[in-house]
Amino acid sequence: ILSSTFPKGLRIGLVCLICGFLASAKVSLDARYQLFFYVFMTAVPFALGLHALGKNRMGRIGVKLGAAAAFLCFYVNVVQSGYLRMVQSALVMFVSGEGAGYFSNAESSSQFDVSIQDLIFAQRLINKHAPLNDKVLYVKLESSFAFGLERKGIYSSDVDKQVLQELAEKSKDANEIYQKLLGQGIKQILCRNTAFDYKQWAAQSSKGKAIAMSDFVKIMDMFQTHAILRFRTPDQNLLWYTLIEDEPVAGITLDPSDVRLFPNFAYEYALMFASLNDRASASLIFDMLINSPLLPKQKKPAYLVYVQLLADWKENARAVEVLNCAVGEFPELKGSKEILAVQRSLSSLLPKGRTGEF
Repeated sequence: ILSSTFPKGLRIGLVCLICGFLASAKVSLDARYQLFFYVFMTAVPFALGLHALGKNRMGRIGVKLGAAAAFLCFYVNVVQSGYLRMVQSALVMFVSGEGAGYFSNAESSSQFDVSIQDLIFAQRLINKHAPLNDKVLYVKLESSFAFGLERKGIYSSDVDKQVLQELAEKSKDANEIYQKLLGQGIKQILCRNTAFDYKQWAAQSSKGKAIAMSDFVKIMDMFQTHAILRFRTPDQNLLWYTLIEDEPVAGITLDPSDVRLFPNFAYEYALMFASLNDRASASLIFDMLINSPLLPKQKKPAYLVYVQLLADWKENARAVEVLNCAVGEFPELKGSKEILAVQRSLSSLLPKGRTGEF
């Protein structure tokens, strides 16, 4: 590197790289935060070696074989990691805008156990229902999950303290935490369900940054007394809270555009309401599902489950109506074992002398 034959530009790049590595090493030596250093230090000798080999005939053959092997390794790695599916989904969204189920092929994060689909849907609701100037605090979620948010997001990395933890340490009670959040313009909170589990806070805290039980209690009191739950995913993993002020906070209901763009999520949400015996909410979503222009594989299950639920709820006339719509839209369902089972169930429940069309 000190010889006169060493490329000047490469020397400058190496010096800058080493300085950057030393500066970032003060924060973390975790390999994922130093990838730029490792990639550069591996790629440069490899490139210089290929260049030297290319100066003779046998070397040029070796270069071609090496390039083919490198491409094969890269391809296999990308395919195995699922990146191609993510790139494909992102490209479709970039070209055509929002589409039903985009990013549905992306894997859930094993570290945070929250799917990209759920996050994008929750942020869609925040964009639609939260005031434009409200800031959104992410709790137990990293900055990479803020994709699609049209509000200012505030978050902590996994090597830092959570913002709520810092506020709790400097506040005497839950009310003071609440006032400090409002003072910073934070009125919306998007969090994982582990935010309500002290053991999870302790397990995920960095060395020397473990949260005290007294501070955790302050945070829980703040949620209980100064925040209202606006939305939760059916698996209860992701929750959206709004801080309570003088103005009443309106409830969140799905509309036809939500159902059309996120049919799988809407279907799970309807099942959640049905399990809670909230028939009105479940019926509202199922009605939007069967009246939306969806793919058959998304619509058929909604029809069949909705009919069965209506039969269980003794809403027989509506069940027959939905069943006839299902068979009318998908003639191949007529005579299927699923339809026959529902028909037998309804036949035993309908008033005597009435069989419905089926």
